Amino acid sequence: MTVPPESPPDAPDAPDSPAARHPVSYGSVGDAAALQALQAHLREPSPDLLRYGLTTSSVFVTDAGGVPVGYLLATGDPGNRHLAELVVHPDHRREGRARALLDAVCRASEGRVTLLVHPENDAAIALYDEFGFAIRRRRPDFYDDGDTDALLLARDAADYGSDSDSVSDSASASASDSASASGSDSESDPDAASSSRPS
Repeated sequence: MTVPPESPPDAPDAPDSPAARHPVSYGSVGDAAALQALQAHLREPSPDLLRYGLTTSSVFVTDAGGVPVGYLLATGDPGNRHLAELVVHPDHRREGRARALLDAVCRASEGRVTLLVHPENDAAIALYDEFGFAIRRRRPDFYDDGDTDALLLARDAADYGSDSDSVSDSASASASDSASASGSDSESDPDAASSSRPS
């Protein structure tokens, strides 16, 4: 994995925090094959968007032994980001990797951050709430199946940190058939996966 000159923002962490255990770096074109394999866990992946994100330092990656095991694809710019895809490999869920990815993106953002999530994914919604996200509106029939809604959540840079004492202070999600935005049996796992189309 190649780390560009400027890595995602970080700060000292407690040794047992998710960010300390799971550092986050920017993905590179060299990570494409591994990230495309992870993308297979998403409900509605966007391969073109992932390829583009890898060329623009828009993909935040967590790895195990040098192999990417999770990523968060953020579109937009630091002043206005949309979290389009978040996935953690099933073998590495519940390790705090989604939390570390979210933390890195929130620290790298200077303004509003938005995402879409399945309305029945209580665990993911609770995780997003820890990061200062709030439900802004429901988007009816959002997903390609034609009858599944999505919730639009948003947070402003000023919201981050005020309610996130339980969130790690350093390193940082959209839908999978077996994960967060899908409404399946793993929706209790916020590290699962989710994908969304930018708003």
